[in-house]
Amino acid sequence: MRFRRTAILVLAVSVVGIGIALIFVIRSRRLDAALHDPNPAVRAAAVRSLDTDSETDRLLAALKDENPDVRLLSAMRLGGYHYSSNPQNPEKRALALIEALKDGHAGVRRSAAYSLAELWPTSEDILTAALKDRDPRVRAGAVVAIRHVPSVRIKDRNGISRAQAKELLHRVEPLLDDEDAEVRDYAAKAWDYLYNR
Repeated sequence: MRFRRTAILVLAVSVVGIGIALIFVIRSRRLDAALHDPNPAVRAAAVRSLDTDSETDRLLAALKDENPDVRLLSAMRLGGYHYSSNPQNPEKRALALIEALKDGHAGVRRSAAYSLAELWPTSEDILTAALKDRDPRVRAGAVVAIRHVPSVRIKDRNGISRAQAKELLHRVEPLLDDEDAEVRDYAAKAWDYLYNR
């Protein structure tokens, strides 16, 4: 009798486990189909449904979509953008977002910059290097990201110290004389914000 109950319990758990696995497989296939749908609204909806913590590869693929709205959503979600607590592969995400700073769409570049800020401190070295990039869009995006780093924005005891703000000031300072007007403008805004911390 006891053996029979145990066998029934094991069978029930197995059936539930198989059912859950099938749900994940079906979801994955539907999601892949939606991410390759000819309609950009369907692709955008699929990007919105992606788990920001664990679906890095799908988000990276969407960052190269032909539609700027899909790319913008992907850029937002790659940084977590208040959706994520612990995104996987933050270095891989940061490198892809640096490339997105070259995008022809201003909204994609802005979302990439904010997401790079959200990935701080993982993105710190990558952003520091991007401040010296040949492409003015990349330099401008890096300055915007540094200006929006969460630890810079927070004005309570969790915020950065005056010494840390000074270090960021030194990184931004050379861009005050950049050849590109947009880079100079963003650098001036970041400088002002950091200096007055």
